[in-house]
Amino acid sequence: MDSTRELPRRLEAQVAEGLDSSRVVAVVGARQVGKTSLARHFKTGDRVFVSLDDFGSLTQAQADPIGFVDALGRASIVDEIQRAPDLLLAIKSVVDRDAAKGRFLLTGSADIMALPNLADSLAGRMTVFELFPFAEAEIERALCNIVEQLFAPERPWLAVACDQAEVVRRIVRGGYPEAVFSRNSAARDRWFASYLLAMIQRDIRDIAQVGDIAAMGRLLAVLATRTGRIVNYTSLSSEAGIPKSTLLRYVTLLEQTFLVHRMPAWSFDLGRRLTKLPKLFLGDVGVAAHLMHADTARLLADRNLLGGLLETFVANELRKHASWSDRRTALYHYREHDGVEVDFILETAAGERVAVEVKATASPTHADVRGLLRLMDDAKLGLVRGIILHTGSTIVPIRRNVHGVPISVFWTDSAA
Repeated sequence: MDSTRELPRRLEAQVAEGLDSSRVVAVVGARQVGKTSLARHFKTGDRVFVSLDDFGSLTQAQADPIGFVDALGRASIVDEIQRAPDLLLAIKSVVDRDAAKGRFLLTGSADIMALPNLADSLAGRMTVFELFPFAEAEIERALCNIVEQLFAPERPWLAVACDQAEVVRRIVRGGYPEAVFSRNSAARDRWFASYLLAMIQRDIRDIAQVGDIAAMGRLLAVLATRTGRIVNYTSLSSEAGIPKSTLLRYVTLLEQTFLVHRMPAWSFDLGRRLTKLPKLFLGDVGVAAHLMHADTARLLADRNLLGGLLETFVANELRKHASWSDRRTALYHYREHDGVEVDFILETAAGERVAVEVKATASPTHADVRGLLRLMDDAKLGLVRGIILHTGSTIVPIRRNVHGVPISVFWTDSAA
């Protein structure tokens, strides 16, 4: 059974719009998030589907990229394009001759914008969407979008009752379709182990030469213990036993294959957003919990261990909801020189900003919102709303446009 077909993907509407307005559309994301299943939904009429996971197709594509593309016809889907990056130049040639919309739908398990020579090929001709593991809203078939709610005019927050055990269960499960549909925790752990091994031994090697596979796996395990923390590359190098220059390259490869992502720091100075230290998160919180050998019981007993995973859960859910939103929204972390920090700042292209704090508690106190309130009081920041997401079941009005909100808001319909 193809479990990804059991649940509709919220990104499908954006992909359809992209095909109506762009010559080439690419859907990228980690392997096994459901890109192929999503792409097959657009296999209608005379649109051809070809997968480069098929050895015969891959061999032909690598041997004769131009002939391969010419043989595809006027509309086609090419799955796992990163396995034959020379096809991108051949596709450029085709769409430059015929600018019809929706000619090619590509999928890739690597960030194809970072592949060699892409800047000279499809840049400006292609719309790229990132497909994430399932969001909690998709699993629950809810239509909510927390990004839209955060920037909407003042309105009551809605969330279903939820306790910390339920949140932890969702963290340990993660969002990969195979993990979501696993029969039990043992089957899920076996799948995570096989998946990570395949990613390191195959997918990363599709885009780069990695001399020490064991070191790459060791680095990923160390990053899991630091998910949600500001990156310290010197410390990482020491802990993982990898030279710093090699470590920087490996982190980039993990990011290009969507196993990790870096979140920049927010600053008024746009240039400093690129130079201030980012936070690093694993792309799926279930993978992080697996690498940390953290099951439900352990997380419920160790609040310190839960904190980083809960922040990772929220970071990934925010990214997923932002990918469906019509608002172009960037996500940052915030930390001042005196140590005051807030977990997330969301900023629209128009410069509107909201703040989100995360606490692994069912009953947030005034101390938990001190940093958030300080930012809300800073007129220069221009924050329109602040929320503290917690693991309880009660919506707590703190003051105008500042609320304590149960984390179940991520899977609760606004019309509930």
